[in-house]
Amino acid sequence: RVSLNADGKMGEGGGGTGFRGREDSRSASCSDSESMEAFVMEKNVGIIPLINPSAGCLSGWEWVLLVVATWSLITSPVFACFAPAAGFAVLPVEYIIDFVFLLDMLVKFRMIHQDVWGRLVTDERLIRRKYVRDGSFNTDLIALLPLELVLAGWMWTPTAVLLCRLNKGFRCVRLLRSHKLAELKSVLARIGRLLSGFLLLAHWLGCLFFAVSRASAPLSADAIGWREGSYVTQFGLDARDPGEQYIECLYFIVVTMVTVGYGDVRPVNVYERAFAIVTTLISGIVYAFIFGEVALLIQ
Repeated sequence: RVSLNADGKMGEGGGGTGFRGREDSRSASCSDSESMEAFVMEKNVGIIPLINPSAGCLSGWEWVLLVVATWSLITSPVFACFAPAAGFAVLPVEYIIDFVFLLDMLVKFRMIHQDVWGRLVTDERLIRRKYVRDGSFNTDLIALLPLELVLAGWMWTPTAVLLCRLNKGFRCVRLLRSHKLAELKSVLARIGRLLSGFLLLAHWLGCLFFAVSRASAPLSADAIGWREGSYVTQFGLDARDPGEQYIECLYFIVVTMVTVGYGDVRPVNVYERAFAIVTTLISGIVYAFIFGEVALLIQ
């Protein structure tokens, strides 16, 4: 009979099956935090030490990432679409947030994990391979790319710079994979997560609708749509303060996503109608999924 010890070596067992040995290995490596800490310290022979996943400081680090990711997902489209001057002023803060996520990528390259048998994986090559292959590396890298610096030579304006930073939306994947959110197991917490995702999607689509409407106004001056210009210019939305602009665009997106569509806010030109078509297709799927899940949780 064969069992697996904490170091992943094969040995003879006194009784039971191989599955029993795997369970013993898993419990030994997960429950005894002091043994895990000693094991990690024994393997830390490189210049940059390996990171113990059960370390207490990682819990605080996870909360920091959760806060800055939420900040980035909420403020990036608002600054880019409604208040580019204010967004350009706080751009140094955004670069600090980028640096925080860069540190998180380095942490993931050095964090040990457990394999399917419950054994600790301390091989640096295998740790890097897991991070790259599970998809997290791709989204983290895309969200970290400074696309605005590519345009610095020929299109350095606040609006263009902030629009190029909308790739930060890929940080929503970081929120979805947050261990802190995954720990929320109650029905109300799970419903809150689903509704928060719905509101976050509406937030982004509302900001993008205003950006499309404002950008398409000069392109539609020859009466491409029902009227010349766009919704922003036809109804004087460009003359209002950013708060009113945001509320009206968010209102249009929400009534579109829940398939109400009162008609008081409507797309005017062909570009806005094309955006409305995409919004309807996306929101129809998301709306059906989220509220279907909510109904199952309530039952």
